[in-house]
Amino acid sequence: MIKTNLWVPFYKEVFLILFIFLHSGEAANNNVVFPAVIQESLILPDTIYLEPGNDTTITAQGITVPRWSGTDAYTVMTDNVITISPKASAVYRVSNLVETSIENGNMDFELPILPLGGGGQKPQDQVPGWRTTAPDGLIELWSTGHLGKFSYSGNQFVELNAKSVGHLYQDIPTPAGSRVKISFAHQGRNGPDEMGLEAGPAAGPYQHLGSFVGIQNVWSPHTLYYDVPAGQTTTRIFFVSEKFSNISVGNFLDAVKYSVLAEDTKDSVVVIVSEKLAPTVTTTDAASILSSSA
Repeated sequence: MIKTNLWVPFYKEVFLILFIFLHSGEAANNNVVFPAVIQESLILPDTIYLEPGNDTTITAQGITVPRWSGTDAYTVMTDNVITISPKASAVYRVSNLVETSIENGNMDFELPILPLGGGGQKPQDQVPGWRTTAPDGLIELWSTGHLGKFSYSGNQFVELNAKSVGHLYQDIPTPAGSRVKISFAHQGRNGPDEMGLEAGPAAGPYQHLGSFVGIQNVWSPHTLYYDVPAGQTTTRIFFVSEKFSNISVGNFLDAVKYSVLAEDTKDSVVVIVSEKLAPTVTTTDAASILSSSA
């Protein structure tokens, strides 16, 4: 449902392609035509009338995770609320995103199993689900309690730097056009360490999503989002060691989780900006016609 501080009807599961043709001038009647392409039937979009220079808020309700877009600028107040002040007629859309977990294997670094309280540097082929950019191919695993360090979840965690600087990565399946939610826990080893997160197609280029400073002996959970481009069905996630004590010491990582936020339903608001009286709405079998009197 989309609500504004002006009354708007609600239509759920609307899939619209809207083309706006605005006609101005001194003619007695000015028409705005909305050809609507729907899956099976014609559904009139929500419409509000706004005088030039005015603003209003639009609120999405009854959806899980909203994603906004618009043909004019808007300000996101909260996930579910935007403020608009369009200079001309515009369309604002919200999509309902449904979250589905991606189980990519060994995301909590529980394999291979280490002796409790121990640690070890393993060839990447012995660490299911993970690869490293380290030239020697080693991944350093820690069991909770090793050298006084404890896991965030489960019994084991990983250090990005083994004998040399290393960036860990995984390839995950991602529906094109979806949004990926990436969660993880990070900690500095011997002081403030810095880790980055990057994502992109397997062959690159990669988008830098953020950098995080980890404090010694304190796990910090983080969540970020990555919008998957059209045509990209596999996404590589990089956990990048950026700053550290030395090349073999730095950046603990644990509790990696992925989920896909895929579009489920859409709804839209058409905002007509005009100094004229609010238009009336009529419908035909092929299109919705907005008419206003001069």
